[in-house]
Amino acid sequence: MIHNDNNGMPPPWNGAQSSNGAPLSPPPYFFNQTPEPPMQTLSSTYSSSIFFRRWGATVIDYILMILLLLSFYGIMGASIRNDDSAAILLIVAAYPFLVFAYYILLEGYTGYTLGKMLVRIRVVNGEGGTPGFVKGLIRSSIRIIDTNPFLAGGLPAGIAVLATKNKQRLGDMAAKTYVVKVRDLEPERRGNNVVLAPVFTVIVLIGLIGGGLGIASLIDASNESDRMPASHFQSESNGIIESDEPSNQDAEDIQWTSRDQSFTLITPSYWEDREIPDHDNGLNLSLVDFESNSLMVVSQDIELGVIDSELLGSYAQSFMENLGEYENTTVVEEPTALTVNSYNAQKFIIQTKIESFEYVYLVVIIQTKTAVHQIIALSDVEKFDAVKFEFERIIESFAETVYSS
Repeated sequence: MIHNDNNGMPPPWNGAQSSNGAPLSPPPYFFNQTPEPPMQTLSSTYSSSIFFRRWGATVIDYILMILLLLSFYGIMGASIRNDDSAAILLIVAAYPFLVFAYYILLEGYTGYTLGKMLVRIRVVNGEGGTPGFVKGLIRSSIRIIDTNPFLAGGLPAGIAVLATKNKQRLGDMAAKTYVVKVRDLEPERRGNNVVLAPVFTVIVLIGLIGGGLGIASLIDASNESDRMPASHFQSESNGIIESDEPSNQDAEDIQWTSRDQSFTLITPSYWEDREIPDHDNGLNLSLVDFESNSLMVVSQDIELGVIDSELLGSYAQSFMENLGEYENTTVVEEPTALTVNSYNAQKFIIQTKIESFEYVYLVVIIQTKTAVHQIIALSDVEKFDAVKFEFERIIESFAETVYSS
């Protein structure tokens, strides 16, 4: 029978010897006495205050994650708004990778995230050192369950930290890591602030600058969706392009004059002049809206004489035949007669594929007293329905400024 005077615990092994002086082997119970890791002992002394530090660090890190997500939108917002599947796929794949890398690498190799650095807590292994990559990977992977803001709002992690003796969440228990106050660590276990401070400064700057770009891009996208209300577009009725509002030029519109000063067009202010190459004598005006990836060009042929309806038809037929040389060309709307600002005209719509890109052409051919003008407006297939009425409003503003005697 073992004599026990240590409050119910077996006596420690002190290397006893037999009667002949030979050392005795330790009793079986000796091998079951595994000392607690120092950080486990330290964690068990914390009150609920460690929970509030961890919660504060989590909030700071989530704010940084939101800024980084806005950074992606700031860089690739135009592609996303244009439904660029490659850009969207890149964000879907890259953003989760960035989040995991943030936690796995920083916590695994430094014990800190930005939030933990600011509230002065650190992730450590049982001995107080940095967890390392494997523990960081295990710990961060379980974030999907216990600190996911979209899954119970991170409630499982909060309950675990408050309820467990060592103030561990599920990820800590799986990886055998502990979150302790920096002041309770030995100085050599607190990390190299000379290295960490610049690292986190760069991360904060990236987040702030990228987040600012993302917010600006969101505001721009919102303005873009609001700047062309339905009442601002013209409608087509009885073969005549008419405006639902008075024809006076809006304060934010711009009047463009052709290269030879023979006609004008009015567009919203976000349209820009596109330089016409010197060798392209056929074009007289070229305008572009980069946001909607839309282009409008006007060319003209001098056709003196009386107004001839068959002349318009021949121009329309010639244009359609030229586009017919491309594969997958279809006529969306057959040529129809109409008037534009009192000028006789014909309008038709064609969809075609050039290389890997699909475009829709809205073509209006106008005959005036001095010339035949071909107005060609084109846009991506996905955007055409959204910009069609704007195209027609611009075309309706066509006005000749010079008449030959």
